[in-house]
Order: sequence, then C-alpha cells, then structure tokens
Amino acid sequence: MAITIVEIGGRKWAAGFTWRIYNERPTNQSIQDEGQTLEADWVAIRRGPEAIQVGFGAKPDGVSSTRGICSLAAAAAEQQEQPWLGIYQITEDLWWFLAVRDGHAVLPDGDLVGTKAEVEAARDRKAGFLNDWNYVAGDANDLAVLVAAAGRKRTRVEALNAPPRWLAPALAGLAAVVILGAGAALWSHLEARWAEQARQEQLARDAAARARQAAVRQASILETMPAPAGWLAACRDTVSRLPLSVGGWQLGPYDCSGNAVHVAWRRGPGATPAAAPPGDIESGGGAIKELISLPGSPVGQNNAVPLQEAEARLYSLLLPIGARVAVTKAAAGQNLPGSPTVHLMPRETFQAELPIAPFSVRWDTIPGLVLESASSTGNGAWILKGSLYGR
Repeated sequence: MAITIVEIGGRKWAAGFTWRIYNERPTNQSIQDEGQTLEADWVAIRRGPEAIQVGFGAKPDGVSSTRGICSLAAAAAEQQEQPWLGIYQITEDLWWFLAVRDGHAVLPDGDLVGTKAEVEAARDRKAGFLNDWNYVAGDANDLAVLVAAAGRKRTRVEALNAPPRWLAPALAGLAAVVILGAGAALWSHLEARWAEQARQEQLARDAAARARQAAVRQASILETMPAPAGWLAACRDTVSRLPLSVGGWQLGPYDCSGNAVHVAWRRGPGATPAAAPPGDIESGGGAIKELISLPGSPVGQNNAVPLQEAEARLYSLLLPIGARVAVTKAAAGQNLPGSPTVHLMPRETFQAELPIAPFSVRWDTIPGLVLESASSTGNGAWILKGSLYGR
C-alpha cells in the first residue's frame, strides 16, 4: 500500500508504513532484501527506546523526493502510555490508526491511513486480541501537539535505493582533499566515520539486549501457566480413560496437581499386587498410588484486574453453586514453584470446596486465575486450590 503524505504542525509526515522490528541494527543488504519483498520504495529507520524498527512503504504518486519528510508513527509512538491504540481524524475524509505495544514498538500493521470505517475496523481487530490497551482518539490538532512533544527526535524517510546520507558529503570531501593533496586528512575523516558507526551499532546491540531482558521481566505469570478450563479438561480427560477396576483393584479418589494426576487404587476382594495397576504400593498393600503425566494445555493470557475485583468475581461465581471459599493474602510477587522467572504480580491464594465436579464451572471468566490442584473427595465433592494474580 502506498504511503500517504500529511501535513501536521507545518511539517510533512509520511504515514502508512509496514513496520519490522530488529534486535540488532540490520545491514543495508537485509533492509534492501526486505524492501524488495514488500515492494517498497521508501524506508524509515527508527531507533526506538528498546529496539530498532524499519518501516517500509511504496512512495505516493506524484512525489519524487523524500526531502523534509519524516515518519509520523515514529514521532508519535513514544508520546502516549504503552500499549496504546490511537485513531486521529486528519481531514474530513482521512483518518489515521496507530497501534503501539511494549517498548513503544509500532505493530507491523499498526500504521494505517484510510477512511473512518477502515481505521475503526483495524482498531477493533487489535482490541480483540488483548484487553490492556490504552485507547486514544483525536484530530489533526492533537497530532500536532503529539509530534511537537517529540521535539527534534524525528525519523527521516529515505528512498530505499538511495546511498547513505553521509556518502555524498564524503565523496565531495574526497574530491577536495585529492585536489589539495591532503590524503591523510581524508583517511582520518573516514576512520572517525567508521568509529562512530561502530559505536552506534554497539549502542543498538546494548539496547536490544536490555529489551530482551525487559521482556523476560515483564512477562506475566498468567502467560506461562495453563488456562484454568484447559487444565481441568486435561485432568478430566486423563482420568476418564482409566477403567473402574483392574484385577480387583478399585479406582478411588484422585487429584490433579501441577502437571500430573495422582490416582488412588483400593484393593478389593481377591486383588493382589501380582495383578495390580502400575504405581507404588502403600498402606500395607491395601492401596496403590499411580502418577500420570497430564498432557499440555493452552496457556492463559494476561487478563489481570485489581485483586479486589478478581476476588469479587470468584465469590460471585462459586457461592451461588453452594461452594465454600477461603481467600488468603499472599506475599506480593510470589510465583508458582517451578514456574519461569517472570514479572512479580500482586497475588492471593484461595481454596474452594465444591459440592459438584468442577469441570462445568466457568473458571476462565475470572481474570487473573491460576488453578494449582483439584482433588476429588470420593463423595461427589471437590477441593480446588489456586491463586488470583492482580495488577
């Protein structure tokens, strides 16, 4: 799609790029290759606060030069609280959409110019994936304030096949030096250029490393643990495949904990260890404990809300079905044993005694919920333990 040139705050801005993010400074050849794949004529190389981005786009009809044109998305991205979705009315019939995620990075298709219906549809598509967006709306005047806040930190647009901006002055300097016979000065000039380029590349690598570390720190425990409904379904499906008896051993109570199912087999009349289900013999030979691994299930999402709201939803879900619920405050930042090192979140633990099986309960409607264990008592009741994570 061709780039659109708009005038905001007395300057020309380019909008409608397709953005790519890089952990390290991309080579000119990699930019050229990506540009050819995207059929781009113009590029905007943005050095963001935590990573490097390159925008690609086809030049608009009737515009032959990029002189004085800067990227609108690059200027605006850092001026609102991330993550954010913005819609701005530039003229009566022209609207602009911007989607910015962690590290103030513009999403690949998050820089779009079109009609009001087109940009609202783009916003709705993004809003449907996550629920933590900061929504912003405005007009050309609001955009003027936004880009003014960026100051002189502007990302210039360049033709994809143009030589680097420093090359023409360098060649002009070379001619002058040759004429004056000052070859040593030229060499010193080029060495300084190369040293500065190496310094900038190292800064970019350092920024990318910090971004990767920040991504690990900011990851939510909710994005690493199984979604409650999926985890319970894996528990139910695993046990449903077991027979009610094996060689006289009767299937007894069981519980799911973490990534495993613990099954108790009780010895019935005539049952012996010689024809027993797999597991460890306990209780003087009268019981067998079998451990079965749970299959993987989809992980949850970072849908955390304030803990007080999550707790209220937990009570609203369970009390009407006759459950007894106990919630305990936990030390802030505790994570589940064995879980990855992730962003520390406020947390509460809970235990719920249900008079019914938990599989039909709509656990996924409780934001910030992680189930840790589910135990059948053998008389139709269940005990569930878990955590509520908030923000």
